[in-house]
Formats: sequence, structure tokens, C-alpha cells
Amino acid sequence: MMGAFGHDYSSLVETLAPLRGKNPVHIFNPGNAGDALIAANTYSFFEAIGLKVEHGYYRRNYHGRHIIFGGGGNLVPHYVEAKSFIGRHRESLKSFVLLPHSVRGHEDFLKTLDDRFTFFVREQKSYDHILATAPNLRLRKCHDMAFFADPRSLRQSPVAGLLRDLRAPRRLRFDLHQFRAWKQALDDRIGQLGTYPPHGAILNAFRHDVESTGGPVPEGNIDISELFMHMRDHGPFMSRQIVDAMVDLVSRYETIRTDRLHVTVLAALMGKDVEMRDNSYGKLGAIHATSIRDFGFDNVRFADP
Repeated sequence: MMGAFGHDYSSLVETLAPLRGKNPVHIFNPGNAGDALIAANTYSFFEAIGLKVEHGYYRRNYHGRHIIFGGGGNLVPHYVEAKSFIGRHRESLKSFVLLPHSVRGHEDFLKTLDDRFTFFVREQKSYDHILATAPNLRLRKCHDMAFFADPRSLRQSPVAGLLRDLRAPRRLRFDLHQFRAWKQALDDRIGQLGTYPPHGAILNAFRHDVESTGGPVPEGNIDISELFMHMRDHGPFMSRQIVDAMVDLVSRYETIRTDRLHVTVLAALMGKDVEMRDNSYGKLGAIHATSIRDFGFDNVRFADP
């Protein structure tokens, strides 16, 4: 199966197809708004291949189940959520599929995983790392899920999204609660900015967290991934609300300068001029090589440090 921009997802279809009818649990990868973009694309992918999943949460337990853990960059030394979830379920799960990820470190942990585990990695550095440290799990390559669909096709109004929940009252109440909490937090963050960003020529969207390279952040910087983040829920409803907000903001600018991977991907797929810079462990450079450079994105320039 090909994504909207020519990325091949056939290896992932091949792995997930046998889970049809087995009620697998999908655990979204907790994180920032970029992880919501991954999640929204993942749900579109599941729909495209006819895979029905139970929507799970990484802090809960699902022993004895088939698990699909969302794509991203959580299996690196900076974060613990994916490792903790796997550790709790390692002995009891039936199968585990890690959707396209970047993986660094965790050598001793990776060695303990057997052939019930299938890891998809989104760049060569992760592939080489796991190949050298985890001989027993099944290792495959696949593009980041954020390349699967045009982000503008994922937009959804809150009303349209909630109407889909009418036959599931518990989910409707949950989505309403999460949407209100996200909007309140978003209003607070926008208040700290002083005003919602106007239209302009250049948007600087650099991170200032543990994955930053530590360089100076430009004046007027707007870290989109942090601004719109909502770690509590990246379900089908909330992930699309977050993508809608990201698309609206990026559409206001002509050029995007960023070291955020999924701000890069979103802006690139929208046809914006993008200057992408690497993060602290080489994630953006590695994915530029596998999923951007040779896919016709002439609007994207990778700025070497």
C-alpha cells in the first residue's frame, strides 16, 4: 500500500493483516502535537486496511492481548513510557508490533525481547542499532506514519468528530472532557504568547526541550508541537483536532524553520518552504535521508549544523 506521497507501507500491511478479527489494542505514543499527527494518520491507515482496534492507554494494562504501540521516538534514553509499557507486558502479551519508531540506547532491555515482538523502524540508524543489539525480535523498515496522508485530509470540526461518537456515549463524554481540557490549556498557552500568531512570511518553530541541540531560539519562536500538545489523549477525535490546529497555524506562513520532525513533515506535505534542522540525536537527518530527500520534496532543505 502506498501513502498519498509515494511512501510504501506494504510491509506494515503484511504484518498487521493477520490481526484482523483479533481485537488488537492500539496504544498511542504519548507526547506532543507531532505524536497526534502520527496518531491521526495511523487511524486513517487502520481504516484503509480494514483493521479494527481497541483504543488503549499506555498507563493501563492489557495482558494476554495483541498490542500495537504507536509510532514515534519514545524508545530513546530521554523517555520511559514505551519501555515501561513493554516491561509490564513482556511476559503476558500474545504479540507486540511497534509502529515506525526511532530507537537509541536500551541495549540490555532490547536483548530480552523475543520473536513475539516486531519492531518497525523509520530510519537506518535505528535499524542498525537494533540489528546489533536485539537478535531475537523481528525487525522491519517502514516510513513514519505521518507521511501516510495529506494532513489537510485529516482535518475535522469538533462537531463532525463528536457526531461520530453518538452511538458510543462513554466515548462521547470522554472526548468532550478531553477537548475542553485541551482548549483550556491551549488558551492559557496562547495567552502567554500574548496573541494568536498572525499571518507572516517566516515561522520559527524550534524546540527547547531535551532533544534540542542547545542553540539560541529565535525571537518570536513558536514551538508548535508544544503549543498544541495534549498527552492525555491522542484518540481518533482528539488527534484530528490537534492536526486541524497545526494545519491552521502553518497555513498562515510561507516558510517554516524548525527542528521539530513533524512540523517539518506537516509543512512539507502542505507545500511550504521548509528549512529543517537536526535534533540532539540525529533523528531529522536520518529521516530526511529515508523519507524526504528522494520523494520529490524540493521545498525542503536540510540545514547541516
